[in-house]
Amino acid sequence: MNKKIMYLIVVITMSWCLMITAGNAKKYSDPPSGQGLSTVGTGGDYATLYEAALDFTTTANTGNWTVEILSDTIEPPYTIIFANTVGSNTVLIKPAAGVTATINITQTIDNPGYSGHIYIGCRSTTSGAGLDDLVKTDNIIIDGSNNGTNTRDLTFINQDTTITYAQIFRIVGDCDNITIKNCNIINRTRASAASPHAIQFTSRMTTNATVGLIPDNGKVLNCYIVCTSSVSGHGITVGFSTAAGFPLPTGTCASGMEFRNNLIEARTRGIFLNGVANATIAGNTVRVNQLSTGWYSAGIWHFSANGASGWTMDIYNNVLDKLYSGNTHGGAAYGIGGLDLRNSGGTYNVFNNMLTGFALGGTTVNTSNVIYRGIYAVGNNTCNIYHNSINMAGNPNYQGLVANNANALISGVTTVRIKNNIIRQAQVGAACISIYGLDSATPGMLECDYNDLYADTAAGATTGRWFGVNQLTLSNWTTVTGVDINSQDVDPFATSPNKWVSETDLHFTGVNASPLAPGIPITSPFPITTDIDGNQRSISTPWKGCDEPIPPLYTTPASIVTRPGDPAITINAFGGTPDYYWVVNGGIGTLDVNTGAIVQFTPTDSTAYGSITVTDSTTPTPKKFTIPVSVIPTTAPLFIEAVENKRSSIEQAE
Repeated sequence: MNKKIMYLIVVITMSWCLMITAGNAKKYSDPPSGQGLSTVGTGGDYATLYEAALDFTTTANTGNWTVEILSDTIEPPYTIIFANTVGSNTVLIKPAAGVTATINITQTIDNPGYSGHIYIGCRSTTSGAGLDDLVKTDNIIIDGSNNGTNTRDLTFINQDTTITYAQIFRIVGDCDNITIKNCNIINRTRASAASPHAIQFTSRMTTNATVGLIPDNGKVLNCYIVCTSSVSGHGITVGFSTAAGFPLPTGTCASGMEFRNNLIEARTRGIFLNGVANATIAGNTVRVNQLSTGWYSAGIWHFSANGASGWTMDIYNNVLDKLYSGNTHGGAAYGIGGLDLRNSGGTYNVFNNMLTGFALGGTTVNTSNVIYRGIYAVGNNTCNIYHNSINMAGNPNYQGLVANNANALISGVTTVRIKNNIIRQAQVGAACISIYGLDSATPGMLECDYNDLYADTAAGATTGRWFGVNQLTLSNWTTVTGVDINSQDVDPFATSPNKWVSETDLHFTGVNASPLAPGIPITSPFPITTDIDGNQRSISTPWKGCDEPIPPLYTTPASIVTRPGDPAITINAFGGTPDYYWVVNGGIGTLDVNTGAIVQFTPTDSTAYGSITVTDSTTPTPKKFTIPVSVIPTTAPLFIEAVENKRSSIEQAE
């Protein structure tokens, strides 16, 4: 064969091979190291996530890195450690397109310090390790969707159930912008004397914590989180040591934390925040099922802002529909709370939350001071409490609950605004609202009105408690406090024809829950324009509680009979949830626009029967209204004209 031809064949073959391999995955340490695309699993660059993490931690970063999970993995029995200075670069861990995978963690022995199955930001798992072990590892995204949406296609689960301090993810030190989303995170430990976590953001638990190395802008989004096997268990925690000898400096706290749209099943606390400010907790469903005694459990607990000031905590659109405690102890250290907010120096914005499914499972009778709380807001701060629905079921085993531990809404804050809430209280000795610690003579410290406060007085509940004194009825409460002048005491389970759906679903079954009346628009300090489901609230008469019942969608006119060449017909849409979207079916005419509350319909030049369909923006299922349309020939009379002509002929015949 001609040498030139052979040379050409070789060159073409080599070029073709290069083309094939140019986009292929490789290890993080392969040249050019510290960037590119790698795969994990069967047939991948790494067999396990542990191997990929080790390569990442021991190789200098030079760019963005993507890790695609190809299959289930069985991880070796060691901690998976991601620790590398990436600067502004990013690390993305996700399943490959179309892949559903499980990362099976097989670690069987506790770390010398606090265990974490997957560490981010620290090379050592020993609690006494020094600063040299901390690595500022930023911008890691773990996205469990295999198609770029919000599907949960990646699962992390620990297979051993004996590790005492098991934590699936532990983000340590000054690691900012860590995002975990669209994942299933299952902590299966059954240790009897532990506080396991599914996800924890934390400082280093040593004297080095005094330097204030803490994570900011951590996000957990749209994850299914389970931590219920042990006697205690937390879903998401942000926890910093405050023990003597190595506390964080006063005022140092995590900020920019976001926990949204997660489903959390926890044994003790769903979301626990210690040393946190400027956080958003929204759209989560939290369920707590504390079977053992000796614990104070809570759905969402802001335990500390570590002395910081000027912070804002936004807590909205959350559903807490199972809050169970098996407590059999007396005293303020035990029981169950919904939202526990007890810090000074900032602002709590609490709105559109649903709190229900409360239960005390113990058998102790006449126990005093047991915690049984809906929203507990105390401290030198401002608290805006709007449009929440709270249902506190009665428990005959706990009678005579006293002080401020057993009420649906408790406040001892500097400034509190309580409006447009629905609170139902049926617990013996408990109140809908308990206020203490305020100077009621100071204008603006307490704004409380347009609520629905229903107390089952036959069961022993009371409308309010004012500085320790029970006020049985709404009239008593209003007379003593001077607030809730425009409030009601309507049982939301007894309204007609529509009411709360069930004990654990506080949506309304329909639109008109008479005699319950609407609330007032909330415009200050911020407008509330949607409800817990994202449905638009009425601008002038928003409904009380978290749910905005949506009126039926209809139009005027409801039907159309017209002829080609006639003027355009104006159609108006009412009810439902704007925006409105219009479609013409049957080829009978045109609309001048396809969105909006008002459209113009122009008939075509042909005879036809069809319809116009309008849909709204109600979620998750849009409402729909169909307008039948008839376009009849120009020479034929309209229906009304035909009727008039017939009547005229009859009259002439007579």
